[in-house]
This record gives sequence, C-alpha cells and structure tokens, in this order.
Amino acid sequence: VWPILESRCIECHGTSYVDKRGKTRHAKLGLRLDAPERIMQGSEDNDKVVVPGKPEESSLYTRIILPEDHDDVMPSVDGVLTADQIKLIKDWITEGAKFGDWKGLPESYKRKED
Repeated sequence: VWPILESRCIECHGTSYVDKRGKTRHAKLGLRLDAPERIMQGSEDNDKVVVPGKPEESSLYTRIILPEDHDDVMPSVDGVLTADQIKLIKDWITEGAKFGDWKGLPESYKRKED
C-alpha cells in the first residue's frame, strides 16, 4: 500500500513545505498519509481515514471508488487509481490495516514542489 500512497497521495497529504513562490503548503484537510499514526489520526474534520477491518467506513477507500468525475474522488490529481490499486487498498483495510515495520517518513522528507 505504501508505494501507492507515496506516488499518488503524499503530494497533497504529506509534510508542509515551501513552494517555489515562497508560499507554505500544508497537508490538505490536515490529513497526513506519511506515517502510521498520522494515517490513523485522520483529518482535521474528524474523518476516519482508515477503520481496520471496515473499508466501507474508511474514507481512504470510499473516496477512491467514487466515479472519476465526482467532486470528492481521490486522488484528485493525475486520474483515479487502477482497479488493482483499489483492490490492494481494500484488502489491506479488510485484513486489519497492519503497518508492519514501517514507521513512516521523517519530518525532513521533501515533497515534490509544484
């Protein structure tokens, strides 16, 4: 699951950074997907991003299965996920959303600038 989050989600849901114009960019909705505890914390509007064992209650899953033209579909940049990526995320949540040894990205991780 991490390769999907890293390639498709961290751009908008990672650490704060200063863009080329000098503007500080923060994680959208305060949602950070770059470490287990941040994923489980959810977003600033108390959205349950991952509910272990319950993909239908996990917005990480429910937003990626929305129609491509829906306002809330994620990821909102570069098109929707593939069917295989969606299945992998659903299966991961269904099986308990275990993180194994993964501790997350360090705060010093640099996101790609816009």
